[in-house]
Amino acid sequence: MRTFFVRAILFVLVILLASCAHESAELKTPTGAVAKRPVVIHKVSPKFPPEASARRGHGVITVEGTVNQQGRLEDIRIAKNGGGDPALERAAIEAAAEWIFRPATLDDRPIKSLMTITVNFEEGNGESHPGDASEKRHE
Repeated sequence: MRTFFVRAILFVLVILLASCAHESAELKTPTGAVAKRPVVIHKVSPKFPPEASARRGHGVITVEGTVNQQGRLEDIRIAKNGGGDPALERAAIEAAAEWIFRPATLDDRPIKSLMTITVNFEEGNGESHPGDASEKRHE
């Protein structure tokens, strides 16, 4: 019974955190617990792969993963590939693995949270720009 209660609270917490517009906002859960969203503290721009540059590859790649209690992204996967280039997917995943976050907290205890990162690979100029990270809403 207690496991169900804890999971229900965490589910509500994820929904509340995902709907919060300001990344440093504190939220109170229905049980009175204080929750904080994860915050990016170190971004890494992906290296534009030479093979994609030679093909004039471009596109927007969205990766998602779990920010663990230590602030590292794990279980990283492609959520959306707007360019269709596997080399850009690999570059986005490699860069996302190096991002560092201040993890989400519940009553000042770090908890895992789901996160998405969008990377824009620009056509022809061999540049990439990491976008913002945002929590992913699960319903």
